[in-house]
Amino acid sequence: MRQLERDFDAFEVYNIYGEIAAGLNDLFAFLNLGLRKTGVAVSDTHSWYSSAAGMPRSFVYVGTASDNPVSLDQTAFTRAVQAG
Repeated sequence: MRQLERDFDAFEVYNIYGEIAAGLNDLFAFLNLGLRKTGVAVSDTHSWYSSAAGMPRSFVYVGTASDNPVSLDQTAFTRAVQAG
């Protein structure tokens, strides 16, 4: 059996309706192992009609200095995701 790779900062908890339980189970399994990882939600629409774009989504607080998407500080964003 392969060991759990621990070198990651975030993982997908929620992608489409009806599949959130599996992602939450992973989140709580990581917490039970003492691993604090950031759960994210993503939207990836593959067709014109099957799912709404932009739902689900993740919100990452990067401070007020980086609140404008045009001037987003990528380092601040990465640190915020890593911090959870």
